[in-house]
Amino acid sequence: MGPKRPPTMTDVARRANVSQATVSYVLNDVKKHTIPEETKRAVWQAAEELDYRPNLAARDLVTGQSSVVVCIVPPLPLSEPVITLLGDLTIAFASQGVVMAVHFEHMGDDSLTAMTKALTPRRTFSLFPAFDDRATDVAGLDSSTDPGSELQVDHLVAAGHRRIGFAGSPEPELRSQSDLREASAARRAEELGLAPIVSRPLPRDVDAAAEVILGWKAAGVTAVCANNDEVALSLLAGARAAGLRIPDDLSVIGYDATAAGASSSPPLTSVGWRVRSLEPLIRSVLQGTPLTTEDVIDPLNVWLVERNSVARPSAD
Repeated sequence: MGPKRPPTMTDVARRANVSQATVSYVLNDVKKHTIPEETKRAVWQAAEELDYRPNLAARDLVTGQSSVVVCIVPPLPLSEPVITLLGDLTIAFASQGVVMAVHFEHMGDDSLTAMTKALTPRRTFSLFPAFDDRATDVAGLDSSTDPGSELQVDHLVAAGHRRIGFAGSPEPELRSQSDLREASAARRAEELGLAPIVSRPLPRDVDAAAEVILGWKAAGVTAVCANNDEVALSLLAGARAAGLRIPDDLSVIGYDATAAGASSSPPLTSVGWRVRSLEPLIRSVLQGTPLTTEDVIDPLNVWLVERNSVARPSAD
């Protein structure tokens, strides 16, 4: 025997004892036809009993609306929080009968045009417009302030640090993310009455990173906020090459709270994050409306993951 044939709309109509057209109107929520509630319940019950899965292409023809959206992921390290967020979004859209395709953006890459031509999506949106220089759609988890960067500064100040550095990502494609987090940290330092933050992109080369770190020390910096955990791990390696001890000679705090940071030497204090609610973004994308200020004012829930890379500054 061959594989079992998947149920069709005709099977649902037969089970519910209605016409195939009625099944199509009910399952596709066609508003121009008035269907009795009892009939709707019978159709949905039959579809559930048969484990019916609609043909998206056929449904799009009926509704005149694509069942696909494209999520653009700007150039970002694919940390655990980003991967979790993409998974959550995929499930959330699927619950609305929509398939989310993901396009990973790269500088100078025009493959998005080919993707949208092939898929003809209902909407294309950037996951983080604030981190995406090419984003033209306002839908996405945007904000002018990064609460995680503010938390980094707050934690270092609570530990007694008054002269703080910021280590940005050296890659040009990460400039937008790095600039936003740096600006948020700088604003928070100013609010707390600290000296201006000393910001530098941190080279990946260990010896070059060591030179930057020694420059921070010469400027009186006792603690550094990193744009992400990858940069923070480079900080740890550069500090060792410079003959410095973390956190005795320099405190370091990362961002993303990755598993790699938990096993570094010393284990990396970092900031974890997740999106508070996906509902505003899902609604905005499906309805074709922009996110409101209220939707994006505080989209991230952030928390401190305290390990061993931050300590009180030494007396000398």
